[in-house]
Amino acid sequence: MFVEDQVGASAAGGSAEPRRRDASATSDVLLDHLEREIVELAAHINAGTCRWLELIAEFDRREGWGSWSCRSCAEWLAWRCALDTRTAREHVRVARAICGLPRIHAAFASGDLSYSKVRALTRVADAGSEADLIELAEHATASQLERVVRGLRRVSSQEADEIQRLRYLSTWWEADGSLSISANLPAEEGAAFLNALDSMHDLLRGGGASAVAPAAHPGAAAGAAHPGAGRDRDD
Repeated sequence: MFVEDQVGASAAGGSAEPRRRDASATSDVLLDHLEREIVELAAHINAGTCRWLELIAEFDRREGWGSWSCRSCAEWLAWRCALDTRTAREHVRVARAICGLPRIHAAFASGDLSYSKVRALTRVADAGSEADLIELAEHATASQLERVVRGLRRVSSQEADEIQRLRYLSTWWEADGSLSISANLPAEEGAAFLNALDSMHDLLRGGGASAVAPAAHPGAAAGAAHPGAGRDRDD
């Protein structure tokens, strides 16, 4: 590694000539000073990368890439910043993600978190988990954090699969003509289902049974019905 030094003009008025000095001269610097400068510069790189991603997010939001006839911000970024497509896509993903994660964003901007750690965190973080994940990131290496995140994503995927497996909605007509419903739904779907029932209940109370066209009665022709004899729907 070499650094450029500028040699002053000679007393006779000659022009300045650059000379190259071997950076091995830094061997005289104490190791702890070298270490401190390396760490400080890394923090500056982190903060600079955060600022770069902020600009990318804004450029993407305003669809600046469209003026170049690019199909996406990632395509434009790969072209203009000499990145491979996969890396460009990941940078755009992280740029978008940190906009919605203020604590991670702040730690990144201050230089406390590296891009590698932020990239991992944004795969699993949400508003409720940011603080805990930042604390974890402060005590783990980037590779350790990647492994933890992979584990969290596997658990999340398994939980989602289990919820989907247990999810069902069944309806059937009782012998007395009433409708029975049995369901096991995820929280958001369950809330939407209850809201729909409440709306229907209000409609019936307001206009009477004639306000809604009667539904087909699967049990009318078959006589006595039993659970499952009507319509079962597993989504």
